[in-house]
Amino acid sequence: MKNSHSIPELEAQRQLKPMPASTEIINLLAQAPNVLDFKPSETARNRVWELIAREKEGTLTEEEQNELEHYSQVEHLMRLVKAQARKRLKQTL
Repeated sequence: MKNSHSIPELEAQRQLKPMPASTEIINLLAQAPNVLDFKPSETARNRVWELIAREKEGTLTEEEQNELEHYSQVEHLMRLVKAQARKRLKQTL
């Protein structure tokens, strides 16, 4: 039987599965009050958009590339935390 998943789909699925140590941190943060209401500040959002634009232009410095990767990792973590928080909330309803 042929696998119907493309490589980008499989990569996305792999990235969505946290490592065991990360799961403990995600579970802890998911219990924080108001975690579902968290949004980055306007300053942070603007900085990310600036970095993305500069990346598309090919003008990012190495330091800025590291900064953009850091934002990406934090965003991924927060998505996992919020997903866990939603799951917990559903279980209590």
